[in-house]
Amino acid sequence: MSSCCAPRRPTEAVRRGFGTYHATLEAAGHEHPITVQVTPAPLLSAEPAGLRFTGPAGGEATSHLALVNRGNTVVTVPAHAMIGLYDDDGIEMAFADTYRQPQDDPAKLVGHLLQRLREGHGGMLRLDVVDGAGELAQGAARVLSLRARLPEQLQARHGYHGVWTLDSLNCLVEISVDRQRGGAVQ
Repeated sequence: MSSCCAPRRPTEAVRRGFGTYHATLEAAGHEHPITVQVTPAPLLSAEPAGLRFTGPAGGEATSHLALVNRGNTVVTVPAHAMIGLYDDDGIEMAFADTYRQPQDDPAKLVGHLLQRLREGHGGMLRLDVVDGAGELAQGAARVLSLRARLPEQLQARHGYHGVWTLDSLNCLVEISVDRQRGGAVQ
């Protein structure tokens, strides 16, 4: 190499994953033993970038997600996850409704705003990895089959969102709630 410092064999060490590696560094015509500490660097990517589920409140919906482990460490895909949901229009509606209140008492207005913000919480979505849970090795890819159990308190014809954090990946979860009448989806 034409640079002043030419490492020998460290790229092989990086490919093997995190840990401590010993190598030789050649500088100014002399060889020097070095120790390279490679730290764990998880890096997941997903296709599509987010999950979308459509179904009735209290029902189930399915989706698929392809994961690629581009990091230098094994990542474990859990069999289950709980994801907090929030109404897509919840914050905007809370502020708009508070602005329309016929009072000027700051304590009552703040109390009203907080109550309306709390009403935007859609509950907890249970996400089951039906197929694909377990360890995902470095450089490996896998398609996950997912089943979501939609909370009962979701409102028909509303959209909700949450985030599934899977190691280094924050995956947007979007829920569209079907309109229901007499228990049947319309």
